Amino acid sequence: MPREKMVQVGFRFPETLVTRIDALAEQASRAHPGRTVSRADLVRGFLIEAVDLAEARERGEGKSPKGRRVS
Repeated sequence: MPREKMVQVGFRFPETLVTRIDALAEQASRAHPGRTVSRADLVRGFLIEAVDLAEARERGEGKSPKGRRVS
């Protein structure tokens, strides 16, 4: 499957949120030896999950992409 074209965007986040994101990226990197999980990787994954969930709600599916019930 061809890789999708990437577009660069920028956001401003509170410093405390960036610190939390960086800590999660570090944990993810430790959990997967040999792979570095960057801040961008983590935020991209979070945004994909959030958009998938919002679209599922719009379709009236009532469940998240991972099968958890949405309230």
